[in-house]
Amino acid sequence: TFADAFAPTGRTQMRHALRLCNAAALRLPAAAHLLPAASGATRSHSAAAYVQNNDRNFPDITVEFRAAAPGSLPDPFALVQPQLRPLDSSIRELVGTDHPVLAAAAHHFFERAGKRFRPTLVLLSSAAAAGGDPADARQQRLAEITEMIHAASLLHDDVIDVADTRRGAKTAHRIYGNKVAVLAGDFLLARASLLLARLKDVQVVELLATVIEEMVQGEMMQVRALPQQLLEFEHYVDKTYRKTAALMSLSCEAAVLLGGKPPDHAEALRAYGRHLGIAYQVVDDMLDFTGSAESLGKPALSDMQQGLATAPTLFAADQFPQIREMITRRFAEEGDVATVSELVAQSDGMRLSAELATSHAQKAADALGVLPPSEARDALLGVFEAVRTTLFASSRRPDAAFGAAMEAARLLLAPTGGRVLVFSHTLPSVGPLKLVHRDDVRTYGTEKEQALLQPADSGWTALAAALAAVHASVSTFHFTTSNFVDMSSTAPLSRLTGGQLYHYANAAPESRDVWGPKLQAEIWRCLTRPFGYEGVMRVRTSRGLRVDHYLWGSSLPGDRDVDVPGIDADGAIGVTFLHDDKIIDGSNPCVQCALLYTTAFGERRIRVLTSALIATSSMPSLYRHADLDALLNIMMRQAALATSRSTMQKLREAAVARCVTILANYRKTCAASTSAGQLILPEALKLLPLYALSLTKVGLLRAGTDVRADERAAHLAAACRMGCTSSGGFIYPRLYSLRSISEAGAAAAAAPPPPDAD
Repeated sequence: TFADAFAPTGRTQMRHALRLCNAAALRLPAAAHLLPAASGATRSHSAAAYVQNNDRNFPDITVEFRAAAPGSLPDPFALVQPQLRPLDSSIRELVGTDHPVLAAAAHHFFERAGKRFRPTLVLLSSAAAAGGDPADARQQRLAEITEMIHAASLLHDDVIDVADTRRGAKTAHRIYGNKVAVLAGDFLLARASLLLARLKDVQVVELLATVIEEMVQGEMMQVRALPQQLLEFEHYVDKTYRKTAALMSLSCEAAVLLGGKPPDHAEALRAYGRHLGIAYQVVDDMLDFTGSAESLGKPALSDMQQGLATAPTLFAADQFPQIREMITRRFAEEGDVATVSELVAQSDGMRLSAELATSHAQKAADALGVLPPSEARDALLGVFEAVRTTLFASSRRPDAAFGAAMEAARLLLAPTGGRVLVFSHTLPSVGPLKLVHRDDVRTYGTEKEQALLQPADSGWTALAAALAAVHASVSTFHFTTSNFVDMSSTAPLSRLTGGQLYHYANAAPESRDVWGPKLQAEIWRCLTRPFGYEGVMRVRTSRGLRVDHYLWGSSLPGDRDVDVPGIDADGAIGVTFLHDDKIIDGSNPCVQCALLYTTAFGERRIRVLTSALIATSSMPSLYRHADLDALLNIMMRQAALATSRSTMQKLREAAVARCVTILANYRKTCAASTSAGQLILPEALKLLPLYALSLTKVGLLRAGTDVRADERAAHLAAACRMGCTSSGGFIYPRLYSLRSISEAGAAAAAAPPPPDAD
C-alpha cells in the first residue's frame, strides 16, 4: 500500500519483484507428481537446451510425466515415521563416548532434528524392494549409519566453509573450535565404520566406503578446481554427484543388498538415488537465491560468498558473459555477489535449473519401474515432490519496500511530527532506496570493512535528515537469524532522529520463548518512558571553556544549537570541551545545558542543568577526581563515530594508545619519583587498562569474523546513545559467580537477578 500510494516507480519494481518471486517458487510443470513412464500413458515436456560455458552443445532434455491426481501418492516421511522416531535417540546412544567435549560436539548435529531425508530413503528403498515389507533391523541400522556419515560430512564442511550457522543454530566449530569439530566428524566416521563392519556384508561395506571416498573427492573438486573447471557444467554435475548424490545412491543400493533382493532391484535404486540426489542438490542451489536465511538455516547467497558457481549461475552466464570472469575469480571482488545475484534474477538461469532438476527427478522415477507395486514404491515416487513442496513452502522471501514506507511515514507526520516504530526482518529489496546483499566476511578486518559499516546508499541519510526536519523520531526493531538486513544502511533513521535501534539476533520462531519476552519488555519501555518531541539543545560554558563537539547520532560542531527530533529518558548525548583561555586556579567555571522540548500532551517545556566545576592546576587533584565512567563513555562514542574514517584495527590501537597516554602522563607528572619498574596507577583510574582492553574485545571493535556486519552496526548505534550508567556494563559485562550449591543453600547463594527492563 505504501509503495502504491507514494512510490509509482516502487510499484513497478514491486510487481517485477513479485514476478521474480513467483518464478523463484519454481513450481515444476503441471503434473504434480512424478510417475514412471513405463507404468502408463505419458505426456512430454521439453526443457530448453543448455549450452556449456566452453561453447560445447548438449542435446535437449526430454521430461516425461504421467498425470496423477494431487494427493494420490503417500507421504514418504509419514510412511516411515514409526521407524524414524527413535532414530535420533538411537544415534546419540551409538555415538556415546567418555570424553564430554567430544560427546557434546558429536551430538551437536542431532540436537536439532532435520528432515532425516537420507534415512527415509534407506527405509523406503528397503521396503520398496521387498514389495512393501518394512525394513528389518539390519536395514534400520544402515539408515542410522547413513545419517552418521552425513552428519560427519557436515561437521567437516562447516569447518572448511567457515560457516556460522547450520539449521538456524551455531555450527559446532563456532562453539567447540575447529579441532574439536574435525575430531567429532572423524569420530562419527569411525563409529559408523565400526557399526558397518558389524553388519558383516562385504558388498555393503565396500559401497559405504566408496561413499566416503566420493565425498572426499567431491570436496577436493570444490576447493581445488581450476578457473576453467569452474565454468564447466560437467564439473559441476560430477562434483554434485560426489558430494551429495553418492551417499543417497549407494546407500539405497546397500539397503537392497542387505535385504537379499535381486540385483536388478539394487541397480534400479542405485540409479534412483543418483538422479534424485542431483535433483535435490540443484533445488538446494536454487534456494540459495530464493530462500530466506530462516528457511535455509544459513545465510542466503552463501554459495557465492564461498566462491561456488552453481547451476543458476552457470546457466545465467550463457546470457550474461560478464559473469564468467566473476566465476573464475570465485566472486572475490567487492560487489561480485550482488551483481551476479541481480543478473541471475534477470536471466533464464532459475527456469533452466528447475527444468534440469525436474529431468533428473523424472529419471529417478523411471528407474523404479522394475520394482513391484507397493505403497513404499509410491512413496519413493513422491519423495522429490514432497521435498520440493516442503522446501519451497518455507522459502517465502517477502520483498520489503522499506524506503517507500518511510517516505510515506514522513509525509503523514510532516504536519505534526511524531514517532515511528519499524519492524524489519529482511533486506529492503524493492522500491526507493532498495539494497542488495553486500555482506562479505572476506572484507572483515580490512579497509573495505569501513564501507560495510556505512550506508550503501546516501539516500538513507538524506531520508533520516528529512524525517528529523519534520520532527519524526524513528525506532527500528530488526530480527535476524543469520540473514543480512544491512542495518548499517538503515541505522541513520534511528540515530539521526532520536530513536533507538533494537536488534534481536537468532530470532528464529522456535526460540521465541527467548527473544519474545525481551521484545515485549522493550516495546513497553519504548512506548511508556518519558519522551520529548521537537527538541532543541544548547550547551553554554563560562569563559575559558568552549564546546568542541556533540557526540550523538553523528559528531556535530559545538558552535550551534542541536536539533533533537526526539529524546527519551534512556538516551544520552556526549559533549566534549576545549580549554581555550586562561582559567584562574580555584575558580568555578560553569557548564549549562538547556533543552527545549514538547511533551506528549503538547506542553512546551525547557529543562536547564547547570554544573559548577572546580578549576585546579594540580595534576594529582585532576587525576584524583577523574570520572572513569564518563571517560570510557566518551572514548566509546568517539570510536563508534570514527568507523567511517578508520579501520577497526586502528581504532583498537587508538583506544589502547589513549589509555597508555593518560597513565604515562600521570606517572610523569604525579609519580616521577617512584621506581621505573613499579606500576603506579591513579586510584580513580586504576581500572582504566581493564576497561580499555575490554573496549577492544566487545562487539563494537572486536577483531575476527564472529561479529557480523549487522551485529556491529547494532553495537555502533547503541554506543552513540548510551549513558554512563550503561556503558560500563556494556564494555565490561557483569560477572555472576557460578558454583555448585546445595538445595538448602540455594536461596542464600543465588546470584542476583538481572535488572528489569524498566
